[in-house]
Amino acid sequence: MLDNYNEIAMLKDFQESEDMAINIKLEEDKKDFVFGDVVAGLGNDEFYNAHTNLFYYSPKTTLNVIGNLNNIRERVFTYDQYYNFQEGINSIFDKGNTNFEDSYDDFSDFLEKEDVIESDRKFGALNFTQQVNTKLNITGYGIFSKTKESTLVESTNTYNTFTEENAISTATNNQLAMGSIKAVYLPNYTDQWFVNSQFKKANDNYYNRINSEIDTASNAFLNNRYGKQTFFNQTIEWHRKQSKEHSFSAAIDYTYNKLTPKSIWETNDAILAGLIPVVEESSLRIQQFKEIEKNQIKAIFKHYWVLNRNNHIYSTVGNINLNQSFFTNESQKLNDGSVNNFSEAGFNNDLNFRLNDAFAGIFYKFRTGIFTFDQGAFVHHYRWNPNQESTKIQNKFVVLPNLIAKAEFNRSKTLRLNYELKSSFADASQFANRFYLQSYNSIFRGNTTLENTLKHNFNLRFTKSKGYRGFGIYATVNYSKQIEGIVNQVNYEGINQVISPLFVNNASETWGLIGRVSKKVSEINFQTGIRYNHATYLQLVNDLPFENQNINTSYNFSAKTLFDNLPILEVGWRQSFGHFKLSNTTTNFATIEPFVNLDYDFLDGFIVSADFTSYTYKNKSLNQKNNYEIANASLFYQKESSAWSFKVEAQNLFDVQFKSQNTFTSYIISDSRTFILPRILLFSVGYNL
Repeated sequence: MLDNYNEIAMLKDFQESEDMAINIKLEEDKKDFVFGDVVAGLGNDEFYNAHTNLFYYSPKTTLNVIGNLNNIRERVFTYDQYYNFQEGINSIFDKGNTNFEDSYDDFSDFLEKEDVIESDRKFGALNFTQQVNTKLNITGYGIFSKTKESTLVESTNTYNTFTEENAISTATNNQLAMGSIKAVYLPNYTDQWFVNSQFKKANDNYYNRINSEIDTASNAFLNNRYGKQTFFNQTIEWHRKQSKEHSFSAAIDYTYNKLTPKSIWETNDAILAGLIPVVEESSLRIQQFKEIEKNQIKAIFKHYWVLNRNNHIYSTVGNINLNQSFFTNESQKLNDGSVNNFSEAGFNNDLNFRLNDAFAGIFYKFRTGIFTFDQGAFVHHYRWNPNQESTKIQNKFVVLPNLIAKAEFNRSKTLRLNYELKSSFADASQFANRFYLQSYNSIFRGNTTLENTLKHNFNLRFTKSKGYRGFGIYATVNYSKQIEGIVNQVNYEGINQVISPLFVNNASETWGLIGRVSKKVSEINFQTGIRYNHATYLQLVNDLPFENQNINTSYNFSAKTLFDNLPILEVGWRQSFGHFKLSNTTTNFATIEPFVNLDYDFLDGFIVSADFTSYTYKNKSLNQKNNYEIANASLFYQKESSAWSFKVEAQNLFDVQFKSQNTFTSYIISDSRTFILPRILLFSVGYNL
C-alpha cells in the first residue's frame, strides 16, 4: 500500500495527499478473466429493479460495464459519484486560484433525488483502460442516465414580512450523457504528459405545479421548463524533473459551457402584480428564454526548487481569461397569438462579461523537527468589464496570503493549521443590470458595480489514531469571515420580491466545530460525534439592514458489535437543533433519531440485513410535532458453491407517507414535508459469472 499517493510520481514530495493506492499482483491464472453478476427483481404494484456488472481484466486491458433499470428510487448515480468523475486540471495547480462562481444550474441538477413519489431510472456506464505500449496508457469512460421522477413537497415558508403555505408538485424527464478520454504519456524518465478531454450533454424537462396561500389569498401557477446544457473541457499537462534540485509543471486548460433554458409560467391569478407589465386576460402566459455561455482558458507554470531536504521554494505564474455571455428575454404571450415584450419595463438582458486574471505566487516550505511550514502569497491583477451601458474597464490588484503549518508528533497524531485569503468573482448573471424572472413571486436585477469578494478562511485539524487499541479521535475547527462580500437586497411589493446583489463590507461570519471519537472495547466499537455551526450574515430588507443568524448543533453516539459468530448489531442516537433568525422572526427546530442496524450471516449462505430509524421532528416556534419511523429489511441467500442468489427485501416497511425537514436560505425559513414512495416488497434473483 502506498500512502500519500500521487499520480505524478515526481511531484510526490511537493504535494501532500490523503490518497492511498494498493498495488495488486495477480496470479498467473487470474491475468485474463471475466467476472460479474446479473440481478433482476419484481415486487408489488409493478415495482422492479434490474442491474448488471461485468468486468474484464487482462495485463494490458480492462473493461467494466454497469447497467441499471429500476422504479424503486435506487440511486444509481449519486452526487458524490458525479463529483468524483469531474476531470480537469490537476489539483496541484489549484492553490491560490480565484474562484469563479456559477449561479446558474449545474449538471448536478440532473442527478437522481432520494425522496420521490414516482421514479423510473435507466443508467449505463462503460469504463476502460488500455496500455498501448510501455510509454502510453489510455483510459476513458462513458455514462448515460435517463430519469423520470415526480416529487411533492408541502412547505411553510417564513419570509421577512409574511408567511406562505406552499405545495409544489414536480415531474421531471432528464437525460444526461458524459464521457472522458485521458492519455498518459511517459517518453522518458524525466517527463510526463497528460492529455484529457471531457464532455457532458444534458436535456431537462421540468413541470411544476405551485399552490401558494398567503393569509386568505390563494394562487395557483404552472411552471414548465425545458433546457439543454453542453459542456466541454480540454486539459494538457506537462511535468518534468530536470534535476534533483529543479522540477517544472505546466498546464493549459480550456472550458466551454452553454445552457439554454426556456421557462413558461401559466396562471389564472395575478402574478408579480406591479412588477411585470402584463396585459390583463383571463389566463396569463409568461415566457422566459435564457442563454448562458462561458469560455474560459487557463495557463499555469510552476517551478519547484529543492534547496535541500528540509527547504523548498515553489513559484507560480499564470493567467485566466474568462468570457461569459448572459441573455434573457421575458414576454407575455397573449390569447390572440401576439407577444407583449417586457423590454420597455426594464427587462431583457444582453451582456458579455469579460475578465482577465494574471497572477504570480511564491511559497517557501521548510521542515524543522516535527513541524512543517508552507507559507507564501499570490498577487492577482484583475481586469474586467461587464460590457453594458455606463460601464468601463475595471482594474484591481489583490494579494492573497496562504499558510499551512503542520505538527506531526508521530505517525498517528498530527495537528494542522490552514489559512488563506480567498478571492471570488460572481458570474455574469449577477452583473446584469436589467430585470429577469426568478420564480412566480420574485424578480432579480444584477449590479454592475460588484467586485471580487474576499474571505478569510481558517481551519485547525487534529487527528489521533491507535489501530491496535481501536482508538481514534478527529477534531476540526473552521472559521471564515467575508470582509468584502455580496449580500441580497430584498424589496417587497406585497408578497412579491425584487432581489438585487449589493457589495458590502463584513458581509458574513461563520465558525464551526466537528469532532468524532471512536474506541473499541473488547468486541464492541463505540463512536460519538458532535457538529456545531454558527453563521451570521447581513441582509437588507426594504432598505433596512438586518443581521440574520443560522445556528445548527447536532450530536450522535453509537455502539456496534463485532463478534465473529453473532449478529453485527449497531444501536445509536442522533439529535440536532436549529435556531434561525430572519429579520425580526426567530424559528427553532429539533429532531431526535434513535436508530438500529442489523447484519447477520447465519446457517449456510443466509444474510439478513435491517435498519430502523425513529424520527421525532419539532418546530418549537409553531408548536408542531411529527413522528414517523423508517425501516428497511432484506434476506439474502446464496449457497457457497452456487452461482445463483435470491433476495427478498422490504423498503419503507411502515408505509410512511412523508419526511419532515427544515431549510434556511438568505431570505426564507422553510418547514417542509417531502412525500416518498410507499412500501415496496421485492423479490430478486441473481446470477454470478
